[in-house]
Amino acid sequence: MAGMRILLVDDHVLFREGLKSLLNHKSEFTVVGEAGRVGEAIEKSQMLKPDLVLMAASLPDGDAVGAIPQIRMLSEETKVVILTYDRTAKTTRPKWSSFSSPQKRDFLI
Repeated sequence: MAGMRILLVDDHVLFREGLKSLLNHKSEFTVVGEAGRVGEAIEKSQMLKPDLVLMAASLPDGDAVGAIPQIRMLSEETKVVILTYDRTAKTTRPKWSSFSSPQKRDFLI
């Protein structure tokens, strides 16, 4: 069994490489691709049809919340987990506090 097929999306290559290394040590996960921008993530989602997209909240060309509907149009079964680091809660929390997935299958971590 190949395991859950994962697409990693983050503009920091070092973070992607570290996460990929961790995930590849578990037989239940298979990293099938990587992207550093929203546009690239959408293209690779269409091409690779991952089970899960682990995506940074903010990317140089957009944000994860805006990308979810486009990814979902390409594959209704793909789940999205948004990864974020909240250094300054006062400035970033309002944007993400209203995040809600209509299908209740996407998550903000």
